[in-house]
Amino acid sequence: MPDALRTPDERIEERLAKLAGELERAVEQEDYERAARLKKEINQLKGRGEA
Repeated sequence: MPDALRTPDERIEERLAKLAGELERAVEQEDYERAARLKKEINQLKGRGEA
């Protein structure tokens, strides 16, 4: 579906899913600094982190 037709919530959910996959890979690779950055971004998108 074209980005222009998706709701902001749909875009956020898609981004969260992508970040979750990246977070999982970062942990598997023991790249904890990257994992921390991804976790922070996930929390911000969910409205539970600092802006």
